[in-house]
Amino acid sequence: MKVKVSDCIAEFLKRHGIRHVFGIVGAGNAHIFDSITRLGFTEIVCVHHEQAATMAMQSYYRVSGKVTAAILTTGGGSVNGITGVVGAWMDSMPGLVISGNENSRHTRSENPLRV
Repeated sequence: MKVKVSDCIAEFLKRHGIRHVFGIVGAGNAHIFDSITRLGFTEIVCVHHEQAATMAMQSYYRVSGKVTAAILTTGGGSVNGITGVVGAWMDSMPGLVISGNENSRHTRSENPLRV
């Protein structure tokens, strides 16, 4: 039986009682958002920028005392979230940052589009 990693992520969030996640959908994380939506336990709060997602993650903890997650897309999306991650780290606030990735078939060196 095949299991999608994104389904495991959604189950992990549920198992740990994470009711809200912050993020922006991109090609690298669309499967994660789909799995979270299908499971129906965790609410997705869409933001306009990855930095907003990680800052919302730390603000959520500051207000509620509950750990949440920021879901970022690959490449520049992950880099954009760093400011909020560093802010959370500096203030000793826990949070989970999940970044998607491109399918490996798109990144192989023998792929003629990547030559």
